[in-house]
Amino acid sequence: IVDKINELVKNVNWFQSYNRYIIESSINGVLSISNEGNIIRVNRVFYNIFPQFNDTMLNKPITEVLDKTMLPLVEQSLYHNMCYTNKEIHLFNKILEVSSTAVVDDFKNRLGVLFLFKDITLIKKYEKEFQERERMAVLGEMALGVAHEIKNPLTSVKGFTQMLQRTSSDNGREANYLNLID
Repeated sequence: IVDKINELVKNVNWFQSYNRYIIESSINGVLSISNEGNIIRVNRVFYNIFPQFNDTMLNKPITEVLDKTMLPLVEQSLYHNMCYTNKEIHLFNKILEVSSTAVVDDFKNRLGVLFLFKDITLIKKYEKEFQERERMAVLGEMALGVAHEIKNPLTSVKGFTQMLQRTSSDNGREANYLNLID
């Protein structure tokens, strides 16, 4: 019996460690909340995204830990069963992609809610810069086209003006106009 109990304890410990390592190795910030609204687990990426939080938030109610900007998002998933998939939100001067899902057991009983946070601030900044560069390239091409369309008739005018200057009389007024046109 003792051996069986030790084996069961060893298996439980292994599964707990394995689950903890899965959450820790996620590239997204993970926030796990129980049905009662207590924070169960977060990973290091969550702390990187939200440096204002620390380990003291574990096992505390979300109403004591989360501020008014984050709380409604969490409460909608927790209390109103709203799940998100790649929802873009602005929090704490960051652009985040948030996904949430219900955590259920083998009997489809909801145990809580799991949130994934991905900081996409840099990606959005680069996308905006890329779009601006594309816009500038298009404007440059348009300017080149306009310059080309204006240059062709002006070249003709300049050529005819120079031809008239060679064949014109010594009329000072006419020569002055032709110089101005040239």
